[in-house]
Amino acid sequence: MDPGKIAKQCREKSNFFCKKYLKEADALTIVLKSHLFIEKCLDEIFSLCLPCPEYILEKKFYDKVKIYEALNLYPSNSIIEQLLTINKIRNKYAHNMEYKINTKDLQLLVKSLPCKSMNNKRKLIHGIGNIIGFMHGTIAILKVLPFTVFCATHKEIFKREKRYNIKKILKKIYPNDEHLKTLECLNV
Repeated sequence: MDPGKIAKQCREKSNFFCKKYLKEADALTIVLKSHLFIEKCLDEIFSLCLPCPEYILEKKFYDKVKIYEALNLYPSNSIIEQLLTINKIRNKYAHNMEYKINTKDLQLLVKSLPCKSMNNKRKLIHGIGNIIGFMHGTIAILKVLPFTVFCATHKEIFKREKRYNIKKILKKIYPNDEHLKTLECLNV
């Protein structure tokens, strides 16, 4: 699995979603459709990395995000902040159908993205596209390397085992260096 290929596929899926469902939509529709789609991605991630995800799949979005955070599949909190921001914006719409998205709402969503000159709707779409691309990347890697992702993201659990050495384990799993570039992207 080539990391460049995964990144390209994630961008394509993200662009497809944004063009098909968000481009001509108003802000409320963008938030609702994105929230539903992101929740579907979270459910797929849980289905891929948990032996019995059924209980979690019934949870509310906020709870799913917190469980996703607890799985530690990504070492940065930025994706968690972005997911919670989408949920906050959706909740504001749920309590006030006339709500208008403002720059403050979008700050966490686009904090690390280059979009200063965009209007709020474009920032919203750009931030959501980033989240969706990230989610598709997580799903793609979990489909191919579930055990390895688990080992890489749960290093602290294994540190108690004196003989645990992730690099040696991965060399045994992938003796011909296949997939190791992808694992380097995970900071293994």
